[in-house]
Amino acid sequence: PTRGNEPGMPSWLTGRWQVAQTLQRYSTPQGVQYIGAAGRPIAEAEASAAQTRAQIGKPVTLELRWKTSASGGAIEDRAYNARSRLDAFAGRPVVRSSKTCAEAGLDGPGLACTFIEFRGPIQQKQIVNSVRVATAARDGSSEQAFVSSDVMRTILARLTMPGDTRNFQ
Repeated sequence: PTRGNEPGMPSWLTGRWQVAQTLQRYSTPQGVQYIGAAGRPIAEAEASAAQTRAQIGKPVTLELRWKTSASGGAIEDRAYNARSRLDAFAGRPVVRSSKTCAEAGLDGPGLACTFIEFRGPIQQKQIVNSVRVATAARDGSSEQAFVSSDVMRTILARLTMPGDTRNFQ
């Protein structure tokens, strides 16, 4: 991952936005055995995958936020938005806390890093490796349109719990 600052977004993006997102695709190229807790029945993983597939094509509404960046543009509030997306797509509150990696006292490689603690025994680190931003004038208008694309790496860790049937070390 690279280090540095995220590119700024247009300043008009600063604030709170009510948005709709729609899951377009879902795949498990390595199989469903990596879904859920190790040592749990594979039927639980298959049920989880089926629940996710059932969400394809269904719009989910949520709030996303962008803050004012040091350069005067906008920058995504990734900690807030990670929680908002995860809770919205789950259909219930599943995140206990969401912070920048720096706020969580963790190494934050990449352009941005978010640390998420779920209500269950799972933690997640979202690392943004690159961001591309393009802006253009809309046809026949003074309004600006923009497109942003992130390349992100996600690391999931399961905390050891009483009754676990596998040694994770």
